[in-house]
Amino acid sequence: MVLTASDLNLIRPYCVGSMFELGAQLLAEDWSPAKRLFERWGLRHVSMDASGARGALQRSITEAVDNLGTFNVVTDFGASANILDQEATFANLHRLCAPGGVMVHVVPWYRSVSRFP
Repeated sequence: MVLTASDLNLIRPYCVGSMFELGAQLLAEDWSPAKRLFERWGLRHVSMDASGARGALQRSITEAVDNLGTFNVVTDFGASANILDQEATFANLHRLCAPGGVMVHVVPWYRSVSRFP
């Protein structure tokens, strides 16, 4: 997904210390990896994407995540919509969120309740 200025304004107040990003987003402004911006914000940033694109860990969020630690903010800008095992996905995202942390989920919807039979 491509992050817009509105997306960045939504998460910016919560971005202190550390951030976990599901997927490997691009910035709409210049199509650069969002990871670079988050690191410039001073965050310990970890992204995970099955493709391993743009510096992301190449693995599935449905696998164990205990070795990654916890994060002050956990974002999902639509990547979870492409994962069949929703229960494991959201259980692991919750494991990654530090106590008192913030989770931001933006899941796209386009004229359909479900894309799977």
